[in-house]
Amino acid sequence: MPRRNFARLLMGSLLASVFGVVPASSQAATTGDAIAAQINKIRAGKGLKRLRVMPRLSAAARNHSTNLARSGKIHHNGFSQRISAARIPGLRTAGENVGYITGCSPSSTNVIVKMWMASAPHRRNILSPSFRMIGAGTALRGRCGATFATAEFAG
Repeated sequence: MPRRNFARLLMGSLLASVFGVVPASSQAATTGDAIAAQINKIRAGKGLKRLRVMPRLSAAARNHSTNLARSGKIHHNGFSQRISAARIPGLRTAGENVGYITGCSPSSTNVIVKMWMASAPHRRNILSPSFRMIGAGTALRGRCGATFATAEFAG
C-alpha cells in the first residue's frame, strides 16, 4: 500500500473512531462526482451548459461535509473563506448547497439532489446560468447515521 494511501486510511480510522465521522475519502469523492453528474444531467434537461468539476471546489465541499457531519448541524459558516481558498481564476459569483439525509443508502445523493430541486434557493443555484463550475462532496456521520452533502458553485 503506498504511503499516502496508508496515511489516509490511518487518519480516516482515527476520525471515525474519535468523532464517528467518515472523512472525505475516495468513497466521498465518488459520491461527490455522482452529485455533480446528476446536477449536470438536470441542467442539460433544461438546456443549460454543463458545469465543469473543479478539484479544488470538490475538496472544499468534501471538507465542509466532513465538518457538518462532525457537528451534526447544517450551516454555511465559512462559505466565503472556502471559496476564496479554492482560488478560482476569474471568479465573479459563487453559491453553495448543503443538505443531509438520515441513513446511507446508495440513493442518498439522489435524494439530496431531489430535495435541493424542491427548494427554490437550492434549485436557483443548480439552474443558474451564471455558474460554470461545481465541486461536490459528502461525509457520513457514524456508520450509517446520516449522509451530509455540499455542492460548491462558481462562475
